[in-house]
Amino acid sequence: MQASIADASGLQSAVQVFKSVLKAHGLGGFFIGWRLSVALRFGSAASLVVYESARRPMAAVLGSDLANFLAGLLGRLSEVYSCHPIKTLRSRQQSGKPMLPSTSLGAIVGLWTGVGTVARADAVKIGIRFLLIERLRTILQWLLVTRHRRSEERREKNGY
Repeated sequence: MQASIADASGLQSAVQVFKSVLKAHGLGGFFIGWRLSVALRFGSAASLVVYESARRPMAAVLGSDLANFLAGLLGRLSEVYSCHPIKTLRSRQQSGKPMLPSTSLGAIVGLWTGVGTVARADAVKIGIRFLLIERLRTILQWLLVTRHRRSEERREKNGY
């Protein structure tokens, strides 16, 4: 397990982190940022909505595999770009820093700092995952239908 709190001597073990949080904030310290974590669920839902909305029209033009990949990629991009500021705010809150030091344009735009790298890596990964999941679902569905047909053919042949 990777520790998330550093001190002067470097990273702490999981047990040291647990004790530090418990000592500084009590049991409630483990739930700092829960409201923002709940808000982040919007991104997961938006990702699926974008995926489903983009997949069907693209499948007619690009084929199902490429459509699944691109729709998964677009869905993840929408999630990453819409939720990155919330993740930044949650991280700042959990580390005890001011969530938004000022309401200047620079401070607000700064909530998206680093999003490009995260978006590229995650979007490609999720695009591939959606492609593989849909391909596997298609294969499993074909196997089930084939098995069901053979079973019914045997029943008819044997008079059941």
